[in-house]
Amino acid sequence: MCGRLTQYRGIHDFVEALSMPEVWRNNVGEQALQRYNVAPTTPVAVLRVDDGGPRADLVRWGWRPHWAKGRAAPINARVEKVAHGPFFRAIWPHRAITPIDGWYEWVDEGGPKKQPYYIRRRDGQPALCASIGQFTGNEHDGFVIITADAQGGLVDVHDRRPVV
Repeated sequence: MCGRLTQYRGIHDFVEALSMPEVWRNNVGEQALQRYNVAPTTPVAVLRVDDGGPRADLVRWGWRPHWAKGRAAPINARVEKVAHGPFFRAIWPHRAITPIDGWYEWVDEGGPKKQPYYIRRRDGQPALCASIGQFTGNEHDGFVIITADAQGGLVDVHDRRPVV
């Protein structure tokens, strides 16, 4: 999964896709998000559960542990390594769902510029991406989207895709 996504629906539309009728603490707002080209390090709507129940928050896309200085914060984590590697160990227990309308992939087709492709669900419903993150309410918060091998689909566009 490359580094751009869309979230243009309202948070209630995303929550409805979960079929969870509980009362959600909505810290995102009531209006449609109308975000069509979200870049890494940008706050993104994330759904999660804490001690107070289900909640929707805006959280920075990208995270790295405090000891990983001098490198950009990753925005994705490989499902093959995320549960066992030391890099994401601290946030592995902190699960979330990142609801998206779709994401972009750029393919080098030999021209002067890469060709962008917009990937979304065929039925038009939101994609609910598996995510983990740090959600403590301070400047170190962030999250990553878990990705898997694109075997069986999308291989001609990209070798990774979000776990949906």
